[in-house]
Amino acid sequence: GFNVVSMSNNHVLDQGEEGLISSLDYWDTKGIVHYGAYRSQEDADTIKTMEVNGIKFAFLGYMEHTNGNYLSGDGKPNWEPCSTKDLIASSNLELASTAANNTISLLF
Repeated sequence: GFNVVSMSNNHVLDQGEEGLISSLDYWDTKGIVHYGAYRSQEDADTIKTMEVNGIKFAFLGYMEHTNGNYLSGDGKPNWEPCSTKDLIASSNLELASTAANNTISLLF
């Protein structure tokens, strides 16, 4: 089985915001740590972590594009584009390093 899923990929918005919300809801019901696409900026700013055998992992996921699909910008689901990597490097990586022993980053 698996306990973590990255949602940072170019197909994350293929079914629009409704499809993304449906996917987030699905993973929530399974108790699976999911990262890379978020319900809000507040959700995106919360580093996703999981502890295994006493070792804590932080997960960061980023994507370059979503096949030309975009969000409405009204506070609904969010993702981290790779084009903001300077900001990401200075904030999320620092937050992750304080939240966990190890950080796993996926750049898609």
